[in-house]
Amino acid sequence: MEPELIIEALRRRFILIVAHVVVGLAAGIAFATFGTPVFASSATAIVVTNSQGSDSNVSGSQLIVASIMPTIVQLGSSHSLQAQVAQDTGLPIEQVKGNISVANPTTTFMVEVTAHGATAAQAQQLADAEVKAMRKQITSMSVTLSGQPAQLSLADVDTANLPTAPVGPSKVRYGIVGAVLGSTLGVLIALALDSRLGGRRSSSR
Repeated sequence: MEPELIIEALRRRFILIVAHVVVGLAAGIAFATFGTPVFASSATAIVVTNSQGSDSNVSGSQLIVASIMPTIVQLGSSHSLQAQVAQDTGLPIEQVKGNISVANPTTTFMVEVTAHGATAAQAQQLADAEVKAMRKQITSMSVTLSGQPAQLSLADVDTANLPTAPVGPSKVRYGIVGAVLGSTLGVLIALALDSRLGGRRSSSR
């Protein structure tokens, strides 16, 4: 179809397209409203060293920031650690994978853990178990500071919180997705109907 014919077809079927947008929007919002809620719990910890019997933050060494912290973040996302979290919480590994994220703010020794769960308690349980599992692994690591070996550890800054409200599914996001899908479907149907009518008119002539 020529662009002019397409525009004309869409104008003739404007109400049909709008109806599909409204239906898609409503369907998206309904899906978000009645879908399984998602809760998020976060915990923050900091990597510290134990050198000559005293604990100290290792924030003075950029070398450790560059070399150790990326390793710790990767460790937090490893399959072995996720398996440990699943074992500690009693949850299936499928409910652990993809529901826990570990981040390290740039140039810091902070470790930020975010966990998602179907319930507030589950999200908190996952975040807490992740920090504890990471602590077990990190305590087996050591670095050299000022020529002296130093044992690494993970100290709590903010323990896993119990979320009070779900973070998803997002009604806005699902509503927009539904509206986009509805408008696309409406346009396709409008063009299909117009082409059929155009074909019938041509054949009748």
